[in-house]
Amino acid sequence: MTLDNRAFLGWAILMGLAVGVPTVSPKAAARPRRPIPKAEALVGVWREQPTACQSGASPIGEFQLKAQTFSVTWEPYESYHDYTGTYRFDAASGDLSMTATGGAYLPPDAKLTGTARIRPDGRLEVAGVDFGTPRAGKAHVAGCPAVFEKQVFN
Repeated sequence: MTLDNRAFLGWAILMGLAVGVPTVSPKAAARPRRPIPKAEALVGVWREQPTACQSGASPIGEFQLKAQTFSVTWEPYESYHDYTGTYRFDAASGDLSMTATGGAYLPPDAKLTGTARIRPDGRLEVAGVDFGTPRAGKAHVAGCPAVFEKQVFN
């Protein structure tokens, strides 16, 4: 019994699925990958990194950006968020505008409008935004951009 190429490919795909091996169709493998637009590159869970001009400020433990919503948490714990809301990002200009709509604690001094960009090193830089003074901790330095590193979960 001999197998032609299509039959063999079908058999190989079925065997791969049976043992849990991920498979990719030949058409999908041949398609060029599209670059990720700037707006989509913001989506993820970010952790603030220390910078010289933010020395001593309480870093944001989790800045989560989804397709249209965000959350800010200084000390992440289970499903707790200091504040949440919606945002708009203009990829061409870098303008970022966030509106808080809920959460456990919205600092009265928060100013949620500024700019965002992905730096060449892959970090997210947010400038002009004041995330506010945390309940327990020290506020960010005005005029000093916040720098975030994307968290990778395995």
